[in-house]
Amino acid sequence: MKVLIVEPSAFVGAVLSNLCRKYGLIPQIAASGTAGLEMLRAVSPDLIVMSYELSDMNGSQFFSRARAVRNVRGVPGVMFSCNEKRSVIMEALSAGITDCFSKNDMRRLEDFLKHFAEAATARFSGRVMLVEDSETAAIFARGVLEEMGLQIDTFASAEQAVRAFAQRNYDLILCDYILSGSMSGLGVIRAVRDTVGRKALTPILAMSSLVDTTRKVEILRNGASDFVFKPVVPEELRVRISNLLNAQILMRQLEAQRQAMKDMAMHDQLTSLFNRHYLQEALPGMLVDADKHGGSLCLAIVDIDHFKEVNDIHGHDVGDKVLIEVAHTLMEFAGCDDIVARYGGEEFVLIMRDDVLDAAYDRLDAIRRAIAARNPAGIPLKISAGLAARQIGESYGSLFRRADKAVYQAKASGRNRIEINRDKHEC
Repeated sequence: MKVLIVEPSAFVGAVLSNLCRKYGLIPQIAASGTAGLEMLRAVSPDLIVMSYELSDMNGSQFFSRARAVRNVRGVPGVMFSCNEKRSVIMEALSAGITDCFSKNDMRRLEDFLKHFAEAATARFSGRVMLVEDSETAAIFARGVLEEMGLQIDTFASAEQAVRAFAQRNYDLILCDYILSGSMSGLGVIRAVRDTVGRKALTPILAMSSLVDTTRKVEILRNGASDFVFKPVVPEELRVRISNLLNAQILMRQLEAQRQAMKDMAMHDQLTSLFNRHYLQEALPGMLVDADKHGGSLCLAIVDIDHFKEVNDIHGHDVGDKVLIEVAHTLMEFAGCDDIVARYGGEEFVLIMRDDVLDAAYDRLDAIRRAIAARNPAGIPLKISAGLAARQIGESYGSLFRRADKAVYQAKASGRNRIEINRDKHEC
């Protein structure tokens, strides 16, 4: 990316050149407005940076003349000046200059150069649906998209695009309003927004060569994310696409952060097992599903015997290692559809789906014997457990209380054992 710097001071010109190189931009310096105009006849810059205080004209006058040169129409320009009067700023903006900066605060100009370079060289990964029936316009759009690192699927009609959208996911849709076939681009927009799930949020950049504000408003009202009139210059198309893709990236990052926070809230930080909050949120729905589709379900509460002595004698660090190893053992014996959670302290819950009571008891007893044989953290360890099989229509609270009652019975009966609660569930 080339930057034309028009600045009479050799020192300031060198400072600006270094800033450009810092962000991968190629500087070319002219010491006067006349020299800058002469340079523009041979060079096509991507950005013009000029001082207001030039020897032969001011910066606003230079930029007005520069815009008349064929190869720099549409090139943005920024101006810096010691004069911060509003009249100077308004003159610059009227001449088409993008922004003005004070020479007393070059940091803002540096920020502009940094963001300009990042946006101009931005590369994306993803797939774009291009809906365009004009071969010339499609070639133009494909060129911009490919330069940005994107993959493109091109369709000439809305009907083709809608069928393709139903079959695969896209990161962006670029859609013309007038298309071959019986459906317009508005039909594509409506089909996308009527889709169920996250696909309905796919960003859409609508385009039209018909300069009609009413039609533009309707396109946006029906769900287009952005709109641009054709013909569109490559720089504008690139910026609009970048904005939509960056917004999509930020949305996904926000969703990932939200999911990560939800996962943290539903998992025990020490053992990585689910926690009691997960059980309270997920189990009621599972029980309703079990009532609809049948299938047995057993709930076991596992309690480490004399765990307080482990902490008191060996310390909490060793106690944590014991809890982690017990959690690993429970996970080792759990089935693919089972749920293992740390309910609190030294107490764990094991939900065994599709297990009848006898099979659940055998698996729980295998866990008891495995923990005793392994001596977690080098400490002889025993567990007591209570087991209850869910009865038809039984709530999670009732099932848990029956298993918890069985744990107390196991403790009272000498520990290192499993007790089954066969009571009728509470109404």
